Amino acid sequence: MDTDLFALLCDALGYDPATVLVIRVRREQVSVTYTDPSGMPCGRVHQSDRPAGEAA
Repeated sequence: MDTDLFALLCDALGYDPATVLVIRVRREQVSVTYTDPSGMPCGRVHQSDRPAGEAA
């Protein structure tokens, strides 16, 4: 992934890019896998503000 896009996505979602392992973007949600301060991987799902049938 382009590092500029990656950094923008991390910033928009409120994550430090150095801690983010994976970002998955789907129509209804964005899932992020990141490391917590102890180094353990964690995950979080962010629901989209856009209704599922609405076009971009």
